[in-house]
Amino acid sequence: MLAAARGWLVYKITGSKALLGAVAEAASAPIFFFCTWGGWAADRYPKRSIMAGTQRLWTVARFAPAR
Repeated sequence: MLAAARGWLVYKITGSKALLGAVAEAASAPIFFFCTWGGWAADRYPKRSIMAGTQRLWTVARFAPAR
């Protein structure tokens, strides 16, 4: 829903199909890069350790002070 709204807003403001594509590409770039690393880690380490580590990172990020 957020991706559709973001794309609609960019197109509505700029009227540019190229910028609409650039926004969609920028939104999917982290998935492209982190999926490769995540697959490597899932093959190399125990799943339980990966889950515990990611939960710890989320907890630290959640309580980190906002700037």
